[in-house]
Amino acid sequence: MKNKIHFILPRLLVITALVGIFSLIIGALFKILLLGTVVVGIGAFVMSRIRKRRMLEQHYLHTQRAQFAQGSPSLAISPIIGTTHQTKATIIPIY
Repeated sequence: MKNKIHFILPRLLVITALVGIFSLIIGALFKILLLGTVVVGIGAFVMSRIRKRRMLEQHYLHTQRAQFAQGSPSLAISPIIGTTHQTKATIIPIY
């Protein structure tokens, strides 16, 4: 029995060490993938906010140019961010 333990124990230690190193590498890869996913998500969120702000600024500049071309005197009191145009609610009959 003592010889079997001396025969199996070194191999068991080597296998345990290899499995531990392998699981450490796999865990590190998953952590890197998780970190990459979080960074890409934050980047996409920031880019959407920047894109929305640019769109609002372009809309504002476009409306200001249109008002200036029409000769509107209300340029000094116009809002910085363009307002949304609300349409009058209507009832559409369905036959």
